[in-house]
Amino acid sequence: PGGAGAGGGPEAQMAMASKPCARLCVIRAEGDGVDPVLVVQVEKGSWCKLNHGTAVGPPQYLFGAPEGLSRLMLTHRRILGEGGPPLPSPSLKAVFVSGLEPEHAGGLVGLFLRLKADGHEKVHLFGPRGITDPMVFSCENIARWGHPHVLVTEHNLGDSCRGTLAYSDDLLSVLVSTADPSERWDGLDDPESGPPRPDLSNFARVGDTPVCSSRGRQDPGPSGPILAHCLRLKRTGMVAVVVDCGTEAEAIRLRGGGLWAALAAMGEGKVRLVLHRARWEVVETAGYRELVRALPGARHVSMRSRGGAEFG
Repeated sequence: PGGAGAGGGPEAQMAMASKPCARLCVIRAEGDGVDPVLVVQVEKGSWCKLNHGTAVGPPQYLFGAPEGLSRLMLTHRRILGEGGPPLPSPSLKAVFVSGLEPEHAGGLVGLFLRLKADGHEKVHLFGPRGITDPMVFSCENIARWGHPHVLVTEHNLGDSCRGTLAYSDDLLSVLVSTADPSERWDGLDDPESGPPRPDLSNFARVGDTPVCSSRGRQDPGPSGPILAHCLRLKRTGMVAVVVDCGTEAEAIRLRGGGLWAALAAMGEGKVRLVLHRARWEVVETAGYRELVRALPGARHVSMRSRGGAEFG
């Protein structure tokens, strides 16, 4: 939003200041075997350090929970500014993982113990089919905690939204894609569409653990790895995408799926940023380059260690 020099009078400036801004930060320690993690922090108003409208800090969202995450976050606890909130913020709302492998979900237990020490009440966890079982096993056999409650939603192609809408609150919507042919992407350009998700009344605790599983309809069989998370910043319509294709074949599949076609149809300027978690040897393949070229209007940035290199 504009500062003192912005035109339109006080009313227009107040309207601009009410729009949320998203601050995106990538943390990584690939030399120590910790894969990149995206931290999204949503702030209301202009870039005032603590102008976020809550007493405990601006809402944060994590994309990725690799092994070593808790130590990495402790090391970079003030990476978002000395006057800003810690990492993770007391208002951490949700964690999104793409797979069950250690590079995707190996740091979940350490993260939740970190949240326990910081006094978090609850956090949402969204991942592929099967994410609930290792979490319950961890609570029962590896580490124990009473809080935070972990509200787990597994990717489900069988519910009414065809599995694409993973999370929605008053600031942000997150949609996911496994490039399954049954996914629906109508309404992608409407940032206000869809009810809040998940529905907090639809969770039940799993045994004596702090894990709470969604009681929604479940389909048999795995959903496959999540290849992309699509972030929609509400009240602005801006879109960012986190791509998590580990192979050229996955990139080709994502390129041919409905998400990429819907993003290309949104028009220039709507898809602002595409973050790629893939390793460089995958990014440099012909199939991955086709994926990048299919969205020419977006800024493509690698989350890997070439200094945030842009390409495309």
